[in-house]
Amino acid sequence: MILDGICRFARTCRWHVENVSSKEAPLGIARLLAFWKPVGCIVEPGPASNLSPDAFGGTPLVFLNHESDESTERVSVVGMDHAACVNLAIDELLAGKPVHLGYVPFLIPSRPWNIARQNAFVKSLTERNTPFSVFRPRSSARRIQRVNLLRQLRSWLKALPKPCGILATNDETASVVAVACSMEGLAVPQEVSVIGIDDDPVICMNSDPQLSSVRPNFANGAYMAAKLLDRAIRHPQWKGKHVVYPPEGITRRDSTRFFLRKDSEVAAALRLIQAKACTGLTADQVHETFSCSRRTADERFRAATGKSILEAIHEARLARMQELLSNPAQELSAIANLCGYFSQNAACKFFRIKTGMTMSAWRRRHLG
Repeated sequence: MILDGICRFARTCRWHVENVSSKEAPLGIARLLAFWKPVGCIVEPGPASNLSPDAFGGTPLVFLNHESDESTERVSVVGMDHAACVNLAIDELLAGKPVHLGYVPFLIPSRPWNIARQNAFVKSLTERNTPFSVFRPRSSARRIQRVNLLRQLRSWLKALPKPCGILATNDETASVVAVACSMEGLAVPQEVSVIGIDDDPVICMNSDPQLSSVRPNFANGAYMAAKLLDRAIRHPQWKGKHVVYPPEGITRRDSTRFFLRKDSEVAAALRLIQAKACTGLTADQVHETFSCSRRTADERFRAATGKSILEAIHEARLARMQELLSNPAQELSAIANLCGYFSQNAACKFFRIKTGMTMSAWRRRHLG
């Protein structure tokens, strides 16, 4: 996805993109630069790498998904919007009406992105006045051993008020939470809902139950990095900047959908809304899928999801509009039709009411 995003911008500049993997790093940055002679570099440092801008000499440079959010005078940094990811996950957990929420950090708590997500979790729930707990493992080691983590996590999860929702800092941690719940005899998602961040299909699809996860828009982040690199190439004196890219959405799986299992007709209605909201679907069409009166259907839907059928349709459309706006290549004029609106004015008015800004302003704010 990252390479796709870079190549999408590269085509507009007629760049040739060469993907240099970490396996070639032992050759040395200087030798790689001498061989390829790039006009610019987009660098995605690994967890253990210590790449300095100085190692690239005067080559225009952009760091992508760098753990540090610091930019220098000549190097831009493009990172994930951790706060937006956390808030999206919190909204998903709260839809199940838990009485308590919890946060579980990564095996290496000192990672900057882990700290950023934990701080965003605490800040958001403090502002919402929602009860929460943060799991704080007892360990002086830099990296917490999985066995020790599971022992402590089992006791912590058992003591939380039920039903509860757990935000794990990433999918790897979410899978550990799911294992701890299984070992402790806690039903997921009936007693404990679990959601991660990164939407790694290998981890999420192979957990039991399968894990819901926030889906970052890596391709869009890469596109933004390429765009900033183009500016650095064209304007050597242009100062570097730090920008973030918002998440694409949530991939919902069994670990956060316990409320759906209580009402199969509500589950079917939600699946219909998710599939058809942007094709002109109306609340009346959703009501027709229920075997009860319109009023009863509304009551059942609100009891299960916390929102009305019409609100759910609008929410799905808004999410799709923001997803499309996150693609810099998407024309604004086509978004209304792609999201189920018959006129551009109606779509713009709806978006402004929901977000407090125009589509153009939202795109500028999130894409730089």
